[in-house]
Amino acid sequence: MLKKILFFFIAIHSFNVGISQNLVPNPGFEDTVQCPLYGGPIEFAKGWINPTHYSPDYLNSCAMNVPNNYYGIQNAHTGIAYAGIIGHTFIDLREYIQTKLLDSLQNGKYYKVDFFVSLAEGSPYAINQIGVCFSKFPIASDNLFYLPYVPQIENNQSNFLKSETDWMKISGSFIAQGGEQYITIGNFRNDAMTDTMAVKDSFWVDYSYYYIDDVSVTIDSTVTAINPISKPDLKIYPNPATDQLHIEALNIHNAAITILNLFGQVVLQQEFSDNASIHISFLPKGMYLVNITDEKGDVKQQGKVVKE
Repeated sequence: MLKKILFFFIAIHSFNVGISQNLVPNPGFEDTVQCPLYGGPIEFAKGWINPTHYSPDYLNSCAMNVPNNYYGIQNAHTGIAYAGIIGHTFIDLREYIQTKLLDSLQNGKYYKVDFFVSLAEGSPYAINQIGVCFSKFPIASDNLFYLPYVPQIENNQSNFLKSETDWMKISGSFIAQGGEQYITIGNFRNDAMTDTMAVKDSFWVDYSYYYIDDVSVTIDSTVTAINPISKPDLKIYPNPATDQLHIEALNIHNAAITILNLFGQVVLQQEFSDNASIHISFLPKGMYLVNITDEKGDVKQQGKVVKE
């Protein structure tokens, strides 16, 4: 009998260890502050906010706008509610949703991100760039335009998010720098950097509108981070730089270096393995972000450089 009891407790412990906690509060938008009549502000979903002056929507069957709403017809991926954002409209207007995580991310840990999107039936075209940006502090804007930040997770650009009937999963993993406690979801690219695909001739809105549901951020138990991220792991010099930039990141192979400006635009990209020298004399003066990504597109190292 004692052996059976001991086995039971070991089994329960092993089960709990195997389940990683979702750090996103109210991940399916089920917990309401107020029932959103006719599609209310995202703040009606407990824990979620609007980081810009645009107006992302909260849709819930309690107000009879799930599955039927102004933008189309879609059941929730799970439950009875979801969020809605404008992923793209011309002149760089965007909508985003944001929440504070239940706990800060840990330095050097791999995190897995999953969420689901569906294109609203009223949209005339689809896009392929929707992502998640993690930050230590809330990112926000006092206007209606796109947020010029670089998301750690972004949909594969070869995959247009065009299904109006199915929920499409966007997922990826990345290494946390430590201290990140906010996530913001949306399209972080401007019009020039956003690809569009026409999906229909008749429509009743002039933008790409997406439903969002079931957001998950968990420790990725399938990957083990050997060393926490620290400044010595990634060396960028000289910094500031004028003509040539040297980058070292040991034990990283079959990777790529991507340099982005503060608007999230890719200004340079090349293959990388351990170290590289890059000519940057053609770049305008200013600060740039340096990402080192593996063959899957996951960010392995991040840094900043100033071009003089």
